[in-house]
Amino acid sequence: MSATKSSLNLSQNSSYRQTRVFLFAGFGGLLLLMIVMGLSAISSMYQIELREKNIREQYLVRDRALDNLRASTYLSGTYIRDFLLATSDRLADLSKAQFLNKQKQIEARLGDYRSLVTREAQEPFGRFSEELRAWFGAMDPVLEWDAQSRKQRGYRFMQDLVLPMRSLVLDSADHLQQLAEQDLERRSEEVSEMVTGLRTRLMILTALTVLAGLVLAGVALWRLCDLKANPCFGFRKCSELARN
Repeated sequence: MSATKSSLNLSQNSSYRQTRVFLFAGFGGLLLLMIVMGLSAISSMYQIELREKNIREQYLVRDRALDNLRASTYLSGTYIRDFLLATSDRLADLSKAQFLNKQKQIEARLGDYRSLVTREAQEPFGRFSEELRAWFGAMDPVLEWDAQSRKQRGYRFMQDLVLPMRSLVLDSADHLQQLAEQDLERRSEEVSEMVTGLRTRLMILTALTVLAGLVLAGVALWRLCDLKANPCFGFRKCSELARN
């Protein structure tokens, strides 16, 4: 009888240990799934924030560089106008020096902007560069005019060539700005798609977590009920040992 009771106790203890192992494994797996879901969400959000930050910074750098080119081009036209309409050689020389200095700045900034141009904007940027070179090339002979030439031909030259060419260059700059805005919108849509993908993954992981939790709770409840009703659950020889 003592041997039978000892066997029953061993069987009961073994069954309890199996139940504990099952519960620990189940809840551990559920916890691991929640950790994976949380880490995945954190990693994805970090990537999205980093991508959005890079897009915004690149757009701002391009926008600032293009604004500088546009403003410098407009100002160079103002210096040429002042040169052509100057009433004294001193004022003409001052406007000429300002124009040449602004030309150097534009050429330097044009090289900097070239490294920022996207693939879609390469061709429009090429036209913009050519129009700028044509603009400065057309102004070079004018800078050698004396006071008499400026007085006789300056106003007409400004109306026929300076203003139209400057408007053409500024229109090209506006086109580049439109392309930059389109690129910003396109890349922003890519970020939105990343957010949508993250939302979908989180919904799937949440559903899996809830489903796993329900399955685990159901199995655990069934296991515990069986243990309460039959402490020797899982051991076929327990009933035989009890009869003996």
